[in-house]
Amino acid sequence: MNTSTLSKASKRIHTPLIFASLVLLSGCTTVFDTPPKPPPGLEQASTTEGVPTIETLRSLSTSISGSESLSASIHAHRLYLRQHPNDKATWTALANQLILKGTAHTEEKNAKRGHFLEAMSCCESAMRLDPAFATARDGGTPVWEAVSTLGKDDMDPMLFWATAILYTFREGMHLPMKIANVKWVDYADQVFVHMETIDRTWKGGAIPFSRGIVKIALPRSKGGDREKGLEWINEAAEMSQDWMLCHWGRAKYAYPYTKNRQQREGDLRKVLSLDIATPREEPYWRRYFQNDARNMIEEMQKDL
Repeated sequence: MNTSTLSKASKRIHTPLIFASLVLLSGCTTVFDTPPKPPPGLEQASTTEGVPTIETLRSLSTSISGSESLSASIHAHRLYLRQHPNDKATWTALANQLILKGTAHTEEKNAKRGHFLEAMSCCESAMRLDPAFATARDGGTPVWEAVSTLGKDDMDPMLFWATAILYTFREGMHLPMKIANVKWVDYADQVFVHMETIDRTWKGGAIPFSRGIVKIALPRSKGGDREKGLEWINEAAEMSQDWMLCHWGRAKYAYPYTKNRQQREGDLRKVLSLDIATPREEPYWRRYFQNDARNMIEEMQKDL
């Protein structure tokens, strides 16, 4: 047997061994199985600080344009929730801002994961304000099954809870941790499936878009289907009207598979053509989408 043959045989043996080792190592790296602790900022905030008003929170949220203003808004939301823990909208807004903090203004994976897990905890706090959901959770029903008790008033916390899982999986984990936690991507999809039964066209296609991302992310052995995922993302983009998410997301997440440069550029130009002030996604997300769209267009132009 020559050296080349030995090398090929070694690779055939080595690859499954590496994968098996990663699976075994990953048993110590699960991050979701232990319920998230209460948002840490609520305990850390100084009791000597004044509690902001709802008007202050709205003003801070509207003015978010970068890391510092986002952090100031997050801090204010935590302070408010110490005194008003039954405010569903504020729990949901804090979760939304933590997700943006994690993906757009944090570099290190552990720190990203911390923001996303706190967002999940905030979403559950919002959903627990529904008595039937709280009863189900207290009885041991997992979130992805307990959401069957929820309706349209809880679409946002359901969306952000599941979205935080996808961001944790995509940006907050190394490979062994992803292997250990892959089932959680399916749990997120179970929440999206329930939301679909309430209103599939909600928020300009956010639900089929998110389900498309799940189908792309999962391996085929776990229910993944790239073709179906891309189909759903395209369908979502057709629903989007003047929402930005689906066009931005198709340009960012579908393009690596489709290589459809014309479609990508059209999506990015669409995002840039929309008015940030239009009451769709929160203004801070619309600013982020447009800034990211500009960066993607610049990258495309460099490749010409």
